[in-house]
Amino acid sequence: MIKFPLPKISRRTKRARLLPPTSTSPVMQPMTAEGEASGTTGSKTSRIKFGDAFLAQIKVTNPEHSALWGTDWEEVPEALICSNKIFEYVATFAATVYIIPKGRTNAGQFLSQDSAESYWGGLIYDLKNRFQHSTAQTTKV
Repeated sequence: MIKFPLPKISRRTKRARLLPPTSTSPVMQPMTAEGEASGTTGSKTSRIKFGDAFLAQIKVTNPEHSALWGTDWEEVPEALICSNKIFEYVATFAATVYIIPKGRTNAGQFLSQDSAESYWGGLIYDLKNRFQHSTAQTTKV
């Protein structure tokens, strides 16, 4: 973790003054748009597992779609994963099929409406970040 020196505050003006850079100043690193906090990366990992569970269910119930979409959420081709059709199925899966796995809070139960919306919206957000520089007009964000 990088620690930056806090600005000195003058008693008279109560304004923060920036400290001049020194040779001991830490190297500045860019922040990522998605964030790197453990909560952020944990949520993204959870959504990927949810997407993989969705594709596993599709493989059993809709083999014709599974042949196109595959079994790995992160490997589904851009033109297919950014289509409305796949997210119509994801919405059905989140609302009526997915059962919370063992070892998690509310294991064995369906997702609440808020959780289902969170997963669904999170998957869309992840795809927006993944394909934000896409050159395909049909999927360009």
